[in-house]
Order: sequence, then C-alpha cells, then structure tokens
Amino acid sequence: MRVHLLAGRAQYARHLQAIFKHLPAALRGTELLGVQATTRDIGRHDVVMVGGWSDIGRCGSHRLIYVEHGAGQSYNGSPESANSYGYAGTTQHPPNVIGYIAPRQDVADSWLRPAFAAGCPAIDACSTAHYDGPPLAAITFHWGADHPLCAEAGTALGHWQPHLGAMVAHVRACGFEPVGHWHPRSPTMRAVWRELGVTSIDDVGCVLAACSLLIADNTSVMYEAAALGRPVLALNAPWYRRNVHHGLRFWSHVPGWQVDDIDAFVALDLSAYVAEDWSRPERLHANAYCFAPNLGHAGPLAAAWIAELVASL
Repeated sequence: MRVHLLAGRAQYARHLQAIFKHLPAALRGTELLGVQATTRDIGRHDVVMVGGWSDIGRCGSHRLIYVEHGAGQSYNGSPESANSYGYAGTTQHPPNVIGYIAPRQDVADSWLRPAFAAGCPAIDACSTAHYDGPPLAAITFHWGADHPLCAEAGTALGHWQPHLGAMVAHVRACGFEPVGHWHPRSPTMRAVWRELGVTSIDDVGCVLAACSLLIADNTSVMYEAAALGRPVLALNAPWYRRNVHHGLRFWSHVPGWQVDDIDAFVALDLSAYVAEDWSRPERLHANAYCFAPNLGHAGPLAAAWIAELVASL
C-alpha cells in the first residue's frame, strides 16, 4: 500500500507537498498534479491525499486523506453557507474520506472522523527563511468567485480596485516597496499589478518569506503571515456584514487592524504600524487560536500521523 498526492490546483499542492515529502520512502507514491489528474493508474488499495473538496470526485473509490489547505475558515454564520461541502465540519464528504489533517483541534474534531491537528505544514520552510532586501509590503486579494456562498466568502477587490494606485503610492510613501500577489484562481491580477508598475510575485512562499507587512482582504495567507510574526492589515468591504459572525476572519480572530476604505488606509502610518508592531495583540490572539503550535515541524508530524493511520488499515 502506498500514499499518493493528487492536487488539481496550486493552492492545494503547496499544503500537500509539505507533508508528502516527509512520508517514509516506502510509503510515498506518486504526485498527481493538475486539473486533469486522476487516480486511474494507481493501485485500488492505495490511499490518496487531497487538499480541496473539488478533488474528491476525481479519486474514484480510493480511500482519501483530506488535508485542509486553509486556516479552517467556514461560513456557518448564515444559512446560505452553513455546512458547505468545501469548508470545515461538513458532514457531506463521502465515506471514502478516512482521515483529515486540520489546522487546529476544534476543526479536527468537527469532522467526526480520524483527524490530526497539525498546524500549517506549508509554512514550515518559511519559518527559517532569511531576507536581506528592502522592506516589502505585499498586497493580495482572495479569489473573486462569481457566486460566493455568502458575502464574506468573496473578495473585497471590487471595493479597493479603484484605489489601488493610491494604496501603492501610500505604501511607497511609508518606506515600503509594494509587491503584488494574487489568489491562484485570479491570474488576471498579474496584469493589474504590472499596469500599476508593481513587482508581482505569484509564489506565496516567497511572499511570506520576504514581506514585512501583508495587506489582504480574506485569505488564509493572513494567518500564515501572522504565524510567522509578520504584521497584517485587513481590508474590509461594505458587503462584509458586521452582524454575521462566522468566526475567525469574521470577526473573532482578525490577525491585524482593519481598514474599511481608502481614507482610513492612507491615514495609517504603515511604517509605525510595522516598526512599533501596533497590531501585535491582534496577531498573537489570532495565531494562538488558528494553528496548532507546531511551526517548523507541522509537516513531519502530519506525515507521521498519516503513516500510522495507513498502517492501521
């Protein structure tokens, strides 16, 4: 019996690969990457690691281990998005999902199946990265789903895009070099950043290793940055409902100060925000809740748990 990796999208692969490389060599199978990947050529008794609900259906009847690719955000605060198939705690996953790797214990418990609270294996390598360049402020937005499950599950880009030029100018005025990033499902943002004269980096690991400040709307990368000790500034949108509470980003554990509009953004001294670490209480509060405290060795711990699970089958 072997354990394989199937990842249809890059945001899944980075979390899976951070665990997969630590599996014992005799257990480690094949990396199946890309939206056309399937499990048709692997042994029917083998196990497959997946990182997102959309990959479950491409694995046939193989037994699966579901590795959550985010911070455990769910949207159970409103009925239209409660218990959604793609988010933590749903009871809709098929029975061939035999185990879970989760960011923290309450998420692990929510699946009601064998699960391990690993933390965030994808940032293990970033925890020892060293950057000597000029201070960078990375700006990123979540994927702009055409039909998000609820208002909070979407992006704030529509609110901020008319002001990106002013945001970039303010970042530079505060002594930072702006860096543009984007969700893997929003590749057109590369052209947006280019038109603004902003260096863009698509590899989130490089962003996290180098940035002094992360500016973002709603993304698990906010929590990864916080776990690495990077200050975070959260961008809100008018359609993010303050009276709807999903938890985590909305609104119990935001990993930094929040700004609602461009006036508030340009009024904030970003240099002092970082240098004096004004948002440290929010970051520490969010980080203590979001990820199990395994920074730097979450991947090996998750791999060891998977090896034990597979040995028991």
